[in-house]
Amino acid sequence: MPATSPAERLDASVSLLANVPAMIGLLRAGIARRCGDSEQMDVLTRQARAHLSADNEALRPMADLYLAVADQLRGRTAEAERSLAAAVADQHTAAGRYLAVNIACDLGRVRQAQADLDGALRAFEQALEIVTDAGLPLPLAGLAYLGMADVLYERDDLDAAERHATDGIALCRQLAETPRLAAGLARLAWIRQARGDRAGALEAMTEAQQLAPGQVAARLVNPVPAQRAWLQLALGDVAAAADWVRQSGLSDGHEPDYTTEPEHLMLARVLLAQDRPDAALALLERWLPPRSRPAGRPARSRSTCCRRWHWRAPRVRSRLRR
Repeated sequence: MPATSPAERLDASVSLLANVPAMIGLLRAGIARRCGDSEQMDVLTRQARAHLSADNEALRPMADLYLAVADQLRGRTAEAERSLAAAVADQHTAAGRYLAVNIACDLGRVRQAQADLDGALRAFEQALEIVTDAGLPLPLAGLAYLGMADVLYERDDLDAAERHATDGIALCRQLAETPRLAAGLARLAWIRQARGDRAGALEAMTEAQQLAPGQVAARLVNPVPAQRAWLQLALGDVAAAADWVRQSGLSDGHEPDYTTEPEHLMLARVLLAQDRPDAALALLERWLPPRSRPAGRPARSRSTCCRRWHWRAPRVRSRLRR
């Protein structure tokens, strides 16, 4: 009987090591994801997929997830949503159920980016159901709780948002999910700020800043620095917020990009705080579809991320008219 290698003896349906070339490619794609390099992430993932066979049930869902995330980072949220929704419904193996939790949470964030709060909440609840129904380790539920806290905060349900954020943070401290934990702490900071707890808000945001990835991480992947600057601005420290904007290399003459949305949001807020509403409005209107712009405004960028600004811009205009 011919000898088999250790890799050949592994079950490709459950083992991440049954296909070493594909696994290495996906690991490299994961690094590109942390750096926010969507193009490289897409290329590396497609190269890895070329090594996969039909029985690689453990790796194929990861490749599908990475391709969807690459779409998300490029602002192609509709494409990302379709891919993620299909992927989360197609996980039946034990390894796949673990991944399905992350897929459902990514789906929730994509829907939230599209201002579909009901759909986002359903996705996070689905992630929680997967953890419960599949008997997965409870700390994985922390990812779902943090996502739900984000949605509840946007709905101004501060009691429920704080409860879910606190539970999610406690559970995520047991996971190797530092970026998610940092983002959860930043959300808790804003919940405390909304309740008037300035000291508690600064405490949570300081810990978030300490845990957040370094500058190499994409702004869209690592929103904590922009959140921290925004909190400083909300607390009246305009100089600190403006200094952070300068260090980010942004100006009101830059064309917005989907991956730098948190920075451009922050820049618009600083411009408002500096009593420069026209510059802030001009910056934000670059993100709007032509039909949403006031008459007389020239057509500019038509990035797919305009969908996010379409529902935010009226709030900005309202504030500028006060």
